[in-house]
Amino acid sequence: RTEYQVSPICFGSLRLTPENEMYKESLRVALSHGINFIDSSGSYGDGASELLIGEVIQEKISAQEIERDQVVVSTKI
Repeated sequence: RTEYQVSPICFGSLRLTPENEMYKESLRVALSHGINFIDSSGSYGDGASELLIGEVIQEKISAQEIERDQVVVSTKI
C-alpha cells in the first residue's frame, strides 16, 4: 500500500557496535549491493546499532551513493 520497495533480504543489526569497523563495512557492502531494509532496535547495544546505521547511511548519502528515501530502517522498543 505504500510506494516503498524493500529488498527481500533484511540487514539485521543485533550485534553491531560503532567501535568495530568490520560492522560498518558489512553495512556499506549490503547497501552497495541493493539491500535497503535494515532491522534495528534501541536495545541492540543500548542504541549502538542505531548510531552505526545512522553514521553509515549519512556517509553513503554524503558520497551521493544513495538517497535517504531509498533506505527503510525498522526499529522497535
